Amino acid sequence: MLTSYVALLRRLAGSGCGAGATTLRTSTLALVHSTAEYCAPVWCRSAHTRLIDPTINDALRIVTGCLRPSPADYLPILVGIQPDELRHNGATLSLARRAMDGAWTPALLSAHLFIECRCQAPQIETPICTRRTTTHQFI
Repeated sequence: MLTSYVALLRRLAGSGCGAGATTLRTSTLALVHSTAEYCAPVWCRSAHTRLIDPTINDALRIVTGCLRPSPADYLPILVGIQPDELRHNGATLSLARRAMDGAWTPALLSAHLFIECRCQAPQIETPICTRRTTTHQFI
């Protein structure tokens, strides 16, 4: 899927369309980065994340106009986008912060209730979430 989006970026940057730098940057963020970072808090610590890095770097090279031998570490800085590691860590911290504040999503709530009901986890002195979303009494 990412390679088809990069091919679309190549067409936008080609001589036929000749899109500007801001258009290419916005398109890269909307198409490539949003697809690549879907559910990043779940998979960002996986060893397989390196498989999508070359495709993302190709998209960034199209936006900057840099050639293949250019160092990939500087490409996000040249485009004005945060590096992938920072974006993934930010998404993970944002999800953790929402869980700590009690802004539960249905998936987080069901996981929390499953752990609380089934696993009989030991009581923690400082509760992770102080606000309960249900009125059920659990064993």
